[in-house]
Amino acid sequence: MSLLSNKDVKELIRLLEGSGKNAAELASLMNGLTPELIELLNDNQKKLKKVEQENKRLTANLELAHLKIKDYEVEAAYGKNRLKNVIEMLMALATLDFNKQASVTDKSDEYDGLATGLNMLGQELKASTVSINYLEDIFQSMTEILLVVDDKGIIHTTNPAARSIFGDKLQDNDIHSFITESSNVSVKEFTTKELKNIIRDGKVVRTEIICKNTRGTYVPLAIQLSPMQSSKGVVIIARDVSERKKAEQKQKELIDNLERSNDELRQFAYVASHDLKAPLRAISMLAQWVMEESAEVLNNDSRSNLDMLVERAQRMYSFLDGMLAYSRIGINQELLQEVDLNKVVNSVVLSLNVPAGVKVKTHELPTVTAAEVHMIQVFQNLISNAIKYLDKDNGKVEVGVTTSDCGTCFYVQDNGPGIDKAFFDKIFIIFQTLKERDKSESTGIGLTIVKKILEGYGGRIWLESEVGKGSCFYFTLN
Repeated sequence: MSLLSNKDVKELIRLLEGSGKNAAELASLMNGLTPELIELLNDNQKKLKKVEQENKRLTANLELAHLKIKDYEVEAAYGKNRLKNVIEMLMALATLDFNKQASVTDKSDEYDGLATGLNMLGQELKASTVSINYLEDIFQSMTEILLVVDDKGIIHTTNPAARSIFGDKLQDNDIHSFITESSNVSVKEFTTKELKNIIRDGKVVRTEIICKNTRGTYVPLAIQLSPMQSSKGVVIIARDVSERKKAEQKQKELIDNLERSNDELRQFAYVASHDLKAPLRAISMLAQWVMEESAEVLNNDSRSNLDMLVERAQRMYSFLDGMLAYSRIGINQELLQEVDLNKVVNSVVLSLNVPAGVKVKTHELPTVTAAEVHMIQVFQNLISNAIKYLDKDNGKVEVGVTTSDCGTCFYVQDNGPGIDKAFFDKIFIIFQTLKERDKSESTGIGLTIVKKILEGYGGRIWLESEVGKGSCFYFTLN
């Protein structure tokens, strides 16, 4: 049975804790206590230690909580500033202030990612806006008329050039109300049906009309209608072609005058070649009769003068033939055919009665599309000239084809006296010869005819020559 009640034990412990006794004294006092009291004291000691430990833990947790609160306050201030910066960036983009940049720190957090993204977006928007402004500047500066209409013909977009022609009431109006003011009746390209066909088929339509402008005068327009790729609409681009029409009219007048002049020249050449040939023949025949009938009474000077008269009459006769041939040169499509140049050259050589001391060598030639009579004239003039002026006993003339920078080139080459470079251009001028008239039977028109024929086919002729070593005439057909 315990000597002290629990209440007494507790009171005793309280008194002992407040008595200032040391451990030894307390131990001696405790020896007289009952076992129950000792057990109770031990339990309280353990509970006290647990309370102290819990107090330390709570104190540590409280300090940690204070640290976290401070970190949270720093993070909150940082986030507030970064969010303010981002909001300012968004406001700048909304007002198209592309020079504003959101700051990016060394920390890699969601704010840095957002700021980086906004900066990139700003740069892209800036580039797009600059491009749009650039295109808008081009659009407003165009001298061509530009209209954008939908598939019903309603005008949605115009530029200043269009408004200068049709007025300021284009927007949201029907294109037909303006185009039907045309002085011509062909405006089917602007019907709703045709506009829908253009959009559906993706085709481009070009036409010309004459429209009345804001001043009440008619203006010729060259128009192109193109479908839009992004929406159901048609882009109409028109150009004022008044100056071009004037130039075309002037050109037509010049062509008419040229054709009329050519007709007159051809008629003159025909009349001259026919009407003048008769008296020339008569002069030549009379001179020959005088020489035959008065041969016994004519002295040498008289015979020489009559010979000269006959020779001059015959040369004049040849001049007239050459002039007529030159006037008749022209490319008639009906005469074009496949011409084997080998046959042409062979027939020309046979017709020329080549002297015994001259050798004409012909290489393989192609077949060309041309008038056969023109090819005969070209080779006949070039080969006959080469033979005529040969000054060597072993004369050589070579006809062939080669290739160069200008494509396929034909050539007629000889080993004759050659031609000085100073006369390369002169020989192609009509009636020009390199020898005196009395020393040459040439009319000076052969090479001129060749040049005109070749230029009619889009070709050309040129010469390479060296005095004493011969000449080579090159020519192309196109």
